[in-house]
Amino acid sequence: MKVLPISTLLWAFSNSWLGLRLRPPAPSFLPRVTPPEGMIIAGRYIPGNVLSFLAILIKTIVSTSYWTILHDERHFSNPHAFIPERWIDSERGKETCNKAAWLPFSAGLRNCIGRPYFTPPCPCVVVRGLLIAVLR
Repeated sequence: MKVLPISTLLWAFSNSWLGLRLRPPAPSFLPRVTPPEGMIIAGRYIPGNVLSFLAILIKTIVSTSYWTILHDERHFSNPHAFIPERWIDSERGKETCNKAAWLPFSAGLRNCIGRPYFTPPCPCVVVRGLLIAVLR
C-alpha cells in the first residue's frame, strides 16, 4: 500500500475550503436584527425599531450575502481565482487569505446544522479519490 504525505491531506482540505468559498452552499443572506436603539454599520446609523404607518413597531433587519463576503478582495486576493495554496500557510506566497472571513455555513447560534456533516468527511472523500487514482 502506498502512503500519501501529509501535504496531500492539506491539499485536500484547501481544495474543499476553496470550493466552498468559490461556490457557497447557500446563496442566501445572513439576516440580523438591529438592537432597538439602532447601531452604526460601516459609518452609517441604522435605526432600530421603526414605527410603521399603522403604528406597529417593526424591527429593522440588515443583511449581507455569503457570496459577497467570500469574494471580497479585502479578505482574499484574486477572489475569483482557483488558488488552493492560499489556505496552506507555508505555500501561500503573496496571496491574502483571511480565514476568519470564511463563513460558508454562517456563524454563531444560527449557523448551518449541516456543517458537522460536511467539514470532516469532504477532505477525506478527496483523499480517498486520490488513493484510488494512485493505486490504479
